Amino acid sequence: EREYSPCGYCHLLVYPNPTTGLITVQLLSDDETMDLSIYSTTGGIIRQTIIGNPGLFDLSAYGLPAGVYIIKVNTLKYSSRTMVILTK
Repeated sequence: EREYSPCGYCHLLVYPNPTTGLITVQLLSDDETMDLSIYSTTGGIIRQTIIGNPGLFDLSAYGLPAGVYIIKVNTLKYSSRTMVILTK
């Protein structure tokens, strides 16, 4: 059964936050990869990809305006989400 953590900070680290674009996404687990999804605050999907654990992701590469974005990660056993602030 997959563990779900609504607190975001229990097992999922996203830093720096706020960021100008480049973030490190780290899941405190033995998973080597994770599915990463970026959402707008209105729930629209912006990007989905698979990254390593820990992995780097560049929000600024997609021409996103400054604002708040939701980072969601999934593995076979785990799911979590948190918010990140993109500054310019």
